Amino acid sequence: MALVALRRFIGAAQLGRTHADGPVCRSTLDLRRLPWGADPEAAKALLRGRPGVLDVRVDARGGQAVVWHDSRTSFAQLYNWLQAQAGAPDHGRRR
Repeated sequence: MALVALRRFIGAAQLGRTHADGPVCRSTLDLRRLPWGADPEAAKALLRGRPGVLDVRVDARGGQAVVWHDSRTSFAQLYNWLQAQAGAPDHGRRR
């Protein structure tokens, strides 16, 4: 098991959280290089709109978001999706 996957597994086990579709994973994402990363409300809205994301806590000062997501969504999928949103003309914000 990769170290990142192990950390997510341990984090979910420590939280004791489960979802109807299985265990919940916790991932920390770096938002500092994203155009909307300094705006906590925009970051929360965008991340909560992603399928599989259950909860989000954004630390604007630290430039990080802690995301709780179902175990079917991997960290790599979430990160790649974020990168795609950052490159969108409207920075991924929904209208």
